[in-house]
Amino acid sequence: MNLLKNEIETLKVLFLHDNATKSEIAEKSRLSTFVVSTAIESLIKKGLVEVSKETLSKRGRPSNLYQIRLESGYFLGISADINSFNVVLIDTSNKVLGEKVYPTCSIEVSEKENKKKIDNFIEKLLFAIDDFIGNNSIYVDSIHTIGLGIPGIIDTEKGIWLRGLRVPGIEDINIRKIIKDKYKKNVVIEDVARTVTYYEKAVGNGRNTTNFILLHMGFGVGGGIVINNELYRGSYGFAGEIGHMAVEPSGYRCHCGNVGCLETVASVDGILHHLNDRMNEVIVSKMHSHDFHLKEFKSLEEVLEAARKGDTFTRSVLSDIGTLIGDACSNLVLFFNPERIIISGPNLILADFLKDAIHQRIKNKVVSELLRKFELIFSRYSSNHEAYGCLLYTSPSPRDLSTSRMPSSA
Repeated sequence: MNLLKNEIETLKVLFLHDNATKSEIAEKSRLSTFVVSTAIESLIKKGLVEVSKETLSKRGRPSNLYQIRLESGYFLGISADINSFNVVLIDTSNKVLGEKVYPTCSIEVSEKENKKKIDNFIEKLLFAIDDFIGNNSIYVDSIHTIGLGIPGIIDTEKGIWLRGLRVPGIEDINIRKIIKDKYKKNVVIEDVARTVTYYEKAVGNGRNTTNFILLHMGFGVGGGIVINNELYRGSYGFAGEIGHMAVEPSGYRCHCGNVGCLETVASVDGILHHLNDRMNEVIVSKMHSHDFHLKEFKSLEEVLEAARKGDTFTRSVLSDIGTLIGDACSNLVLFFNPERIIISGPNLILADFLKDAIHQRIKNKVVSELLRKFELIFSRYSSNHEAYGCLLYTSPSPRDLSTSRMPSSA
């Protein structure tokens, strides 16, 4: 079923609100009332929208409330990282109908293999969508929108994956066109960290918060900035690249080409590099008296195990990493004066061993007047938050997400 842009915008509003009048839809979608009326009439004929009940307008006149017809269609959200695709399906009432994780290919390849691996990456993405649709007995025609969250630098307006950064070889790939050409659906593309920002604004720690910053720590490090209830994109749509803020001038070289970016400290690889390199510098660590017998840490789970068992070396390095994260957060507080900084992402499994150093660094570096009402919050992260955020990105803007019925992270 082909939908016009104005019809899609109308559905976006109704998707996150149980009932809305034409004037309310117009206000939230920023369309004229005439355009909304035309869209509503068309959507009713297509069987996607129905009148839910009659109400009175602010002037006391009878006015219809509209809603999306239950079981009239679905929304598909996919988040991608280095190792997997997470696919989530919801219906028009925001009920989660299914979720599945699909492995991706390894991207640690030589330059000459990049094209082959990129094709494999996209092939597996399309396979994940096909398999998920098939296993859930869904007709492609019943899907309204596909949302995709990906790492790197994204031109969300054009749907182009400009640079993969941690996905080598990605350059100017029109990923939206690839998906749209195959499935003939409305497709929205967003940076994966911003999808989590949408999620937190809708149902998490950003609800009822006018100004906040989201710091997402996973295989990469990114962020989202919400100012006056709207996601701030900057002049050209790239605001929020917090992971490429320099925090360690003598540190590691980043995938972006610079040295000492926050991503080289707080990403999965960054944390492991710091621990393993420092391990080579020490002669004795309490860890070696435990039953680990590790030459190096290979995962954050191993790091967590050592820290929980009291290894002083591991805890010390994590505290140093927390201090550097605190440097970045301090700068964000000074630059933006937000109500909150929300930290989210897979790396929060180490939060208990990072948070004290982060708090202390902010306290030491930021003038007290800016911290009187400021809150640093660690989200109750789940691996599906990025995919849920992709679904929420299909709505007009974060300010319209307050009634979403997604599971909360607060």
